[in-house]
Amino acid sequence: MAVKSRIDAWTLLRVLVVPCLFLCAIFKRPIFQWIACAALFVWVCFVISKLFRSHRKHCKKMPAEQKAFPAKQETKPLTETPQEADDDTRLSLLRQVNYRIMEQLKQSYPTVAWLWEARPSSEEISKGCTKRIKLYHCDPFNFGEVTLSATGKLEIALVQMVPLAEAELQPHNDEDLEEQDILDRSDVKQWYTQKGIALLSALIDELNVQGHKRLTIKENGDVFVTASGKQQPVDTIPDFPPRPAWEDLCVLAREDDIAAEVCNQELTVSWA
Repeated sequence: MAVKSRIDAWTLLRVLVVPCLFLCAIFKRPIFQWIACAALFVWVCFVISKLFRSHRKHCKKMPAEQKAFPAKQETKPLTETPQEADDDTRLSLLRQVNYRIMEQLKQSYPTVAWLWEARPSSEEISKGCTKRIKLYHCDPFNFGEVTLSATGKLEIALVQMVPLAEAELQPHNDEDLEEQDILDRSDVKQWYTQKGIALLSALIDELNVQGHKRLTIKENGDVFVTASGKQQPVDTIPDFPPRPAWEDLCVLAREDDIAAEVCNQELTVSWA
């Protein structure tokens, strides 16, 4: 279209303006000068009109091109803000602590469930703190004290909390125990450290190789495993602590990652 416009303008110049200029040069009359000026004015108007129409066509094409190639939309940055990163870090740290607590509790109480009384913050976890948790399906304990150290160590102390009125209705007094039982109860830690841990570890290692995952100990120290629905004698632990000291013995065993609990008149030890 641009080439055609240039040819039309040039043709108009040759046909209209040039002859008038020749006439004006040959005949020295004012009329021919006015004719030449009029022809030149017409040619100028024609050229300006062509330029104006070309400009309008170009302006009409611009919106179509913009629609065909829309401007790029601003995209959301892929990187997280510092606040979002901090929230994710705190959540991940608390989940790790929750997992470790659940892992330790399930070793002794497979059906246990628990809740934080007050969740620790990431700063408290990093610096070390002690928080209380409420326990379910963990009889006779209903609370636990979770201690987190700055070095990453996690310890759980099980606690049994009862209202004062109930404690008065069911008083627990060492006067009801025989003197020998009281002495044995106070010495259970010494017995466990010197003999008990070694004996239990040896029994667990032997029975685990034989395909057993659980043993029971009677008050007289006799050790049994259950096979085909019947208890089979395995060994006898000498000087085994009396029944009143078993709760303390279970606590000591759990500290060494040995799952122990009191079931009626038996002490049960299990492992994975």
